[in-house]
Parts: sequence; C-alpha cells; structure tokens
Amino acid sequence: MNQPLKRRARPAVGPKLKVLLKILFVAFAILVINSIYLSLITLTEWLSGRILQDQIYLYMFLLHLVLGLLIVIPVIVYGWIHINNTFDRPNRRAVKAGYALFVFAIILLITGLLLTRGLPFFEVKNIQVRKILYWLHAIVPLLVIWLFIMHRLAGHSISWKPVKLTFALTIITIAGFYFLQKDTFFPKETEHHEMNPLFAPSFAQTSDNQLIPPNHLDNNQYCKDCHADVHEGWMNSVHKVSSFNNPSYSFAVNKTREFLQNRDGNNKASRFCAVCHDPVILFSGEFDKDKDFTGTDIGNSGITCTTCHAISDVNSIKGNGAYTLTIPEQYPFTYSEEPFLKWVNATLIKAKPDFHKVSYLKPLHKTPEFCSVCHKVGLIEELNGYKWLRGQNHYDSYFLSGVSGHSVTSFYYPKKAVQNCSQCHMPLQSSDDFGAITESFNGESYVHSHYFEAANSAIRYLNHLKPDANNAMLTDALSVDIFGVRNDGELNGDLIAPLNEKLNLQSGKKYLLETVVRTLKLGHPFTQGTADSNQIWVELNVFKGDELIASSGGIDKQGKVDDWSYFINAYVLDRNGNRVDRRNAEDIFTMLYNHQIPPGAATVIHYGVDFPVEFEGDFTIEAKVFYRKFDTTYYRYFTGDNDKFNDLPIVMLAHDTQEITLSPEIDDSQQVSQDEKWQRWNDYGIGLFRSGALKQAEHAFSMVAQQRGAEGWVNLTRTYLQQGLLDKAQDALNKAAEYDEFRYKWQLSYFAGLINLQNGFLEKAMENFEAVYRSEFKEAVESGFDFSKEYNFLVLYAQTAFQNSKLFEGEKQQNLMQKSLKLYKEALELNPELANAHFGLYQLYSAMGETDNLTLADKHKKLHEKYKTDDNAHDVAIVKARAANKAADHAAENIAVYQLKQPVDFGSVRDFISQNNISEQ
Repeated sequence: MNQPLKRRARPAVGPKLKVLLKILFVAFAILVINSIYLSLITLTEWLSGRILQDQIYLYMFLLHLVLGLLIVIPVIVYGWIHINNTFDRPNRRAVKAGYALFVFAIILLITGLLLTRGLPFFEVKNIQVRKILYWLHAIVPLLVIWLFIMHRLAGHSISWKPVKLTFALTIITIAGFYFLQKDTFFPKETEHHEMNPLFAPSFAQTSDNQLIPPNHLDNNQYCKDCHADVHEGWMNSVHKVSSFNNPSYSFAVNKTREFLQNRDGNNKASRFCAVCHDPVILFSGEFDKDKDFTGTDIGNSGITCTTCHAISDVNSIKGNGAYTLTIPEQYPFTYSEEPFLKWVNATLIKAKPDFHKVSYLKPLHKTPEFCSVCHKVGLIEELNGYKWLRGQNHYDSYFLSGVSGHSVTSFYYPKKAVQNCSQCHMPLQSSDDFGAITESFNGESYVHSHYFEAANSAIRYLNHLKPDANNAMLTDALSVDIFGVRNDGELNGDLIAPLNEKLNLQSGKKYLLETVVRTLKLGHPFTQGTADSNQIWVELNVFKGDELIASSGGIDKQGKVDDWSYFINAYVLDRNGNRVDRRNAEDIFTMLYNHQIPPGAATVIHYGVDFPVEFEGDFTIEAKVFYRKFDTTYYRYFTGDNDKFNDLPIVMLAHDTQEITLSPEIDDSQQVSQDEKWQRWNDYGIGLFRSGALKQAEHAFSMVAQQRGAEGWVNLTRTYLQQGLLDKAQDALNKAAEYDEFRYKWQLSYFAGLINLQNGFLEKAMENFEAVYRSEFKEAVESGFDFSKEYNFLVLYAQTAFQNSKLFEGEKQQNLMQKSLKLYKEALELNPELANAHFGLYQLYSAMGETDNLTLADKHKKLHEKYKTDDNAHDVAIVKARAANKAADHAAENIAVYQLKQPVDFGSVRDFISQNNISEQ
C-alpha cells in the first residue's frame, strides 16, 4: 500500500521572509508611535472642545497614510507565504491564532483604505458607514496586537526589547511634539482694538493684525475640485459679483473714493465699503491705492469662499464688517501646482476631512450674527463727515420680527421660529459633492445652496447669471388685495368690503379703491437692502375689455415709472434735501419717507377714481406689484448713458383683479360681500393702523373680532392704546382673554403691562412684563420663541423698573435699580447702538450717584448723543425736499390718495414688457 508523500518541512520564516518581517516590524513600530500621537490629539480635542491640529499633526497624518498604504501589499504577501509555510504545523493553537491575526490585519487594512477617500475607483461618503469604519479602524489594532502576542506565545518566546524600545521612542516623540506644538496647545492671544488701523473705519480684524496675501483668500478653484455644486451656486450668486465686477457697485464706490480723495486727501474711509464688497483687495492692502480696480483680476474676486469660511469670530453685532479673519492652517501642498502633490493634498483632506471642516465651517456660520457683519450697516462719521446714522439693516429687522420668534407684538407668527438666515437664503439642495451630507444609510446627499437666494434680478441679468434661485425667492413674497371701495372718494366714505364677486358701482361718482399689500414669507421688511434704488411699485389699472381706461403706476416708452406711482421704497435725502439717487452713501442724511413693509404686516394704498357719467357696462380693475432692482435714474448713472433704455427685468410679485359693472343707478343695499376671510379684514386694519388711520383701523379690527375673536380684540387693544383710550383698551383685552384657543397669549400679558404702566400701576406692569420676559407660555415654548431677546421690550421693562424705584427707598429701591440695570445691559448686548438704552443708563447711573456711576453716566450720555436721531437738522432737509418735488411730497403723507388718470404718457407695464421683450425673471 502506497504511503502519501509528506510535504518537505519549510521554515516558518525563511531568510528572505525574515527581511520582510523586520521591515514590517519597523513600519508597524512607527505606525504605533504615530497612531498614539494622533489618538492623543483626538482624545485631547474631545475632552477640551478645542481644535489642536496643525501642520505637524497633518504631516503626521500624512505619514500614517503613506505607511498604511505602503504596507498593504507587504502584509498580504508576508501573511500568504507565512500561512503557506505553516498551515499544516501540529501547533494548531499557533496556527489558528495566526489565521485570526491575518484576518484582522486585513480588516485593519481594508477599513483604512475605505476611510482614505481620493483613491481611484471607490470612495465611501456616507457618514453613518464612515463612523462604523472609523471605530473598526480604531479598535482592530488592539485586537491585532493581542492576537500577535497570542500567536507568538503559542510558539516561540517573545523578545520584549523591541516593545520597550517602541515605548521609549513613543514617550520621546510625544514629549518632542508637545514642545514643538506648545503654541498650538497654548495659543498666545493677540490684542485687538475695535478698529484695526489697517482696515479702519470698518470693524474688521485679522487674527495676527497682519495683511493677507491675495492668493490666500482668492483660491476658489481649489474649493471647486471637491465642492463643484457649491462652487457653481457661488459663481451664479451676487456674492461672486459683489466687487468691481458689479457695474452698479463699482460706479458708486469709485464715486465715493473720488469724493473722499478730494475731501480727505486719501480714500481710506471707503474701506467701510470694501470690508464687505472687496475683501481680497482690502485685506491685501491694495484698496488704499488710488486706482480703479474694474477689469482687474483682484477686482473680479468678489466675496470668495475663503472670505466667509475663514471668519473665526464675530467681533460685535454692530455690522460694518465686524469680523475676524483667520486663514486656516493649510494641509500640506495646498498651494502646489504639481499634479502629484495636488493629488496628495486632496487625498489627505478627504482622508482626514474633520480638520478641514472645523477650520472652514464653524458654529458661528449657522447664526444670524454671522450674516450681520455685512447685512447691518451704520453710516459712520468718517464717511459722511456728520454723525453716525443707521444704514440698511437686515439683521435687526429680522431679529425684532415674529419670524425670529423674538417680537412680542408681531401681527403674525410662524408655527416655528426661523432660527437663522440660511433657512431661507441657503436652502438644502441635492448634491454629489464631496462635502455633501448624508445622514442615513440610504438617504439623499445634500448641501446648502450657495446661490444666496435673494431678489437682485438686475445683477443676475447684467452678469448673465442663472435666475432660478432669484425666482424662487420672489415667489409668494407679497400679496395684493383689492379689498374694498369707499364712497365719495374719501377715507371717511362708506366702505363696501371685502370685495369678492362682481361689484356694481355708479357712473359719475367718486370712489376710493382700498388696496392692501402684505408681506408673506419674509423675515425682514420688504424691500430692505438698497431700498433707495430698488424699484418696487404698485400698478392699478381699469380696463374696458382690453382698453386701458385709467391707471396709476404706469411706465413710459423708455422704461421710466411714473413718479406719481406708489413705490415700496425708502426716499433718502442728503442734507440739502436732494434725493440720494446714485448710491452716494457719504451724502445720506435722512429719509423723506419709508414705505418698506415689515414682515407679517401690510400697507393700504388709497386709489382715487372718478368714473365719468358716460361710463357704463363691465370693467376690470387690476392690481399688480412689480419689482425691478434699479430705477431708471440709477441705471443711467452706472451705465454712463443719460438716455439709457431701462431693459432690466421686471418681476410681477403679486396680482389681483376685481370685476365691476358701472350703471347710472345702483342699489347700495345689495353691496354686501359674503366673504368672511378674517385675515383680509385684519391685513386691511394693519395697514390702516400703521398709517395712523385709527378710526378706520378700529372698524376693520372690530370685524376681525366678530369673525375670528381674540386676534381682533388684541388689535383693537393696540388701536385704543394708540389713541390713549385706556378703558376701552382694557375692555378689548379682557374680551381677547376669553378665547382659550388664542395662541399669542404673551400679547395679553404685554398689553396688560402697557395699560397698567399708563395707568401708573407700576408693580402690576412689572409682573406682566416679567411673564413676557420669561417666555414660559406653552405656545411660545413649543414654537421656540424667546421674548427676552426683544431689546425694545427690554428697554421698556427697564424704564418701568427705574420709574418704580423712584417710589421706594432703601433695599427695595436698590433692587429695582439693579433690575433696571440688568435689563438695560441685556438690551445693549443685543444692540450696542440702541440710543434709548444708553439714555436710560445715563439716567439710572446719575440717580445712583457716586463717582464711578457718574463716570458711567457720562459715558452713556455721550453714546446716546452719538446714536440718537438729529431731528432738528433733518427737518430742514425734509422741508426743502417736499418743496422741490411734488410727487415725493405727496408720497410722504401718512395718508395719501393716488388718483387714477388717463394713460397719456405712461402705459401699462404688461404692454411695455411684451413690446420690448423685457425679461420677467
């Protein structure tokens, strides 16, 4: 019988394999030291909440990647040969431990490869999967070490000298790196003043008080490689064309720089503009040069990716560029042009993206305060040579709105408070970008849109940018409602409302067409921003079939809107009463009128119409609200063409129609609408209330009270308080309190506090205000509302506490004063430029006496002088403006009637758009 051939015994580790084993031992020892270092940094970051990664850390991580990749094939080759040499050895315990060791070593290598993004053919992006891979990669090495020990103990004895050497080298390495990185672990704080001489009079800072090379800020192509969708959005955004590549801005800023150069001998005050429009030019030190940057590479930079993402601190909520730029620690080879090194850099970022993420995306980026640094403006004395004036201000108007959940007195509130600007202006979009977020195993990946959706249709048109996002933002921003008709063409005339079905009117009579425009989904006033040159107007037309019979808000053949139209804008004046019509911020002095509509509010426009006796039959009344970014005057300025045809896009924001029949005789008793939509009455009342037509607002809100209940009674309370009718206000508030279903219960406490305050019941008023301050109403908590941040309310509460303190002495008085002091300070933390809070502190500290308090009183007196409105000086400019411009004088009236007239010089906007092929997006 033939015996099976025995395999010739082979050494477990032959001479050649021993060389490979020694190489792997050395590589593994280095990886152990390297991994301990990396793990200690990660653990310390987790414990301290601070980022401790720097260039040394990144190079250590690069070493980890390189060594890990280099040992993949050698480990597999060694393991395969070693197993082939020993699989039939009788020491099965050692063999099995070896098998397990090899399997877990392969798992370690595979998890490392899967975590390393940027390699060809595969890339794991799902966050949940990556978490699992990360923890496997962190835990498996411990199993590998344990199995190696088990494997060796089952066979030959272990030499502990290499282990001791590795341990010693680890201690030395950690100690050495600690010394090298002590500035990272214990950073030295750089002293900053409110204004850095390099960037004043803006509030901007750099972390090291130094200029920043242009290529450190303008490196967008570097971002594009991993964030293609985000980059495309930014490329089509107004942020991209914020600088001298924006003709409307370059015209204005060049004029300002020219003015300052002539006035001051330098243009440094124009840094005020550059801090938000031209950051690359400003922070590189180029902006101070007396030159036009139009057409230059640096002038085409705009607000770059790094500009926003390198902001490390919001220095204050004063706006005017109150941010600190800290150029993040860069990964190795960031600025290299060598393809291989660029690939290494990208692979390193993808393999270790956390440091990149925390460097460029901080918690502050999710806050409205981040946006405030450029979307809140104070016109400073260095610019206007006069005094501090409030400029455009999206931040505070949002912060004080019902949308943010801070306003106590809003007419409307969302179901949930909108916590930041990005919820509206940076909505999520589907994306396969490297940085896209996938929060579930099979969920869709998305990024925040970087189109920065807003209403600037002109720049998108002039720079050939995509209009899609702009359209989405303008859709449903406003509503217009032809609400009612008043007889005799007067505000005191009998009201027929709300209109719904066809209306019968009498020929030969005068009527007032009551038209309501309301803001819907905005978190700040409409139009906001550059409200002086934005052109939003209401067109109201009367048609007989297709023939235009009478109109207001028409447009001429050159695209100029009739001056006697109703404009939703701000009419801004210089000190001589001239309109500021070329974005000359240095000349802004006061406003003749402000027709912007707050969020959740409405405006009523009164249109007078006189139907001739011969008018009979069916007619159509049409109301439309149109938006055009720039009026014709400014468009002609910045294009340099005094006869320029205004071809900018015109977007229709809202539309309403009403059918009427004119006849010589009508039965007024039939003019009763069956429409019981209480919100129409409420919006009408809001518009009347805001304009001061309180008797008419009272009637509108009484209709709301009949149809809806509490909302009407609360708004009647406002109306009676405005008229000083405290008893009626209390009765209306009592009625509102009877409705348990009323959601805005904090308003019951607030208005009760106002009534008690005006009646002199200060203790009760404080109890009411304290309830509002605590915001513990069930409905407020559920919606995420917090009224303790409504700083106008805080000032009112502080004033009440101070007035109450005057009635007491001793400890009670001191407690009330301290309460007032606390509230004033909280208000100023939310708005440091709040004039009445500074005045309140001046009064309070003066009453407290003692040297230190009197010093503080003097400080706040000066701040009050700085921030208060100069009404006397403004009155002179307003008188001049009203005398010089009759249309503006008419529009400045609180209650003005816009008379419809026959279309002679001005036709309908509809015809203008169709005849001239004007874009409507």
